[in-house]
Amino acid sequence: MAKRAFPIKYSPDMVDSICARIGAGESLNQICKEKGLPKRTTVLGWMQKHPYLNDKYAKARLVQADFYADQIIEIADNPKIEYQRARVMIDARKWKACKMHPRNYGDKVAIDHSGTIETMSKEQVEARIAELERRGQSRALRTTEPLGEVRDDSGPDED
Repeated sequence: MAKRAFPIKYSPDMVDSICARIGAGESLNQICKEKGLPKRTTVLGWMQKHPYLNDKYAKARLVQADFYADQIIEIADNPKIEYQRARVMIDARKWKACKMHPRNYGDKVAIDHSGTIETMSKEQVEARIAELERRGQSRALRTTEPLGEVRDDSGPDED
C-alpha cells in the first residue's frame, strides 16, 4: 500500500460518512484502506481529540450489529449458498453481533433462585449476637451499642 502524500484533515462530514459505512456492515479497517480516506490510526486519533466522536462510533457499531443480525436471515434463506459455507457465515455474524451488542444479541442467562430468605426480629438478632459473643466469635457484630464511654477531659464542670 502506498503512503498517502498528505494527511487527511478532520471533517464532520468525513466522520459521518465513515460511521454510515460502519453501520452498513463495513469494518473501519476496510474503509480506511481506500484511497482518499484517512488511515485507521488517524480516525482513532480524531476520536481521542474529539471525545464526542466516541458516541457516534459506538452508535454506528450498534447499527452494524443490527446489520449483521439482519444478514443472518438473508443468508439462511438463500438456497444458492452451500450449507457449510452458510453455517460459517451465520456463526461469524452471530458471534460478532453478540460481542458488539450483547444486550440485544448476547446469550440470556436465566437465574433460578430456590430457597428461602429468613428474616429475624430485632430480639432474635440481639439473641444471636449475644450467643456469638458468649462463644467469643464476634465482638464487632454489635453495631447498635456505643463503642465506649465518652470522656470529657476538659476539666471539672462549672455550673
